[in-house]
Amino acid sequence: MRREALLLGLALAISAASAAHARLIDPKDVQQFCHTNHGTYWPQGGTSHTYGCLTDNMLIVCGGITPKQQESCFIGRHAPPHYRLPEVPPKSGGAKP
Repeated sequence: MRREALLLGLALAISAASAAHARLIDPKDVQQFCHTNHGTYWPQGGTSHTYGCLTDNMLIVCGGITPKQQESCFIGRHAPPHYRLPEVPPKSGGAKP
């Protein structure tokens, strides 16, 4: 029951904001959420100070190097595949093609 409530809370937090910081989420819960949503999970260890999940429309990153990072998670949503970033105009005074 606790795990289902956490997963539901995580899903609600993701839908409520495009990016949010949350308390540290247990790696097992992140892995379960990732598996349920057909994402790619990466564990902490080796060369990574973080663990998290990447799905088609969201990102969860937990942990980090600093004490503050080690106690929190970042939850963000990806732009939909059809969304195009605006083109950046070239700097003035640069070389012309």
